[in-house]
Amino acid sequence: MLLVKSAKGFTLIDLLVVIAILGISLGVVMFALERRTEDRPFAVEAAHLKSIMSLASEEAVFRGREYGLVIIKQEEVFSYHVVSLNVSKNKIWEVVDSPAFRKHELPDFIRLEVKMDDQQVALPTLNDALNQPTILFLSSGEVTPFEMQLFNQISSNLEYRLTSDGVNEIMLEKVAE
Repeated sequence: MLLVKSAKGFTLIDLLVVIAILGISLGVVMFALERRTEDRPFAVEAAHLKSIMSLASEEAVFRGREYGLVIIKQEEVFSYHVVSLNVSKNKIWEVVDSPAFRKHELPDFIRLEVKMDDQQVALPTLNDALNQPTILFLSSGEVTPFEMQLFNQISSNLEYRLTSDGVNEIMLEKVAE
């Protein structure tokens, strides 16, 4: 009886299947990475706004002063800055002289909405603002309860939500992907 030794190795079909699987996997990974870099500026802006709000809340408690976040809508561009209540000057809101709290303009692809008690807040224009804060950070540690949504107008399926129940930490969550 003659034994035929079977050849060991990969067939051409095996190699083509592996190459196809690798190609598809690489394409999916590249697409995901490209999408993340497009959305990165949006994520950075949302995190920056949360950081400013948290810092203002901590400063209010630390300094024993009332702070506020002024949000302005000028045409389709949004900006914000932090103010503090000066009780010695007839209780007027003054812009905080700090690099961290200076006016920050959001990129024009970001749209912002603020809700309080499930009602949308009409954001003032530059002429109407007069440093009246939209959100207050009290020296007692309380914050105006709010829900703020940031929408990415380039990638319409992505948004972030900032929320506060008034007592607990300000929360930032990614809503859609």
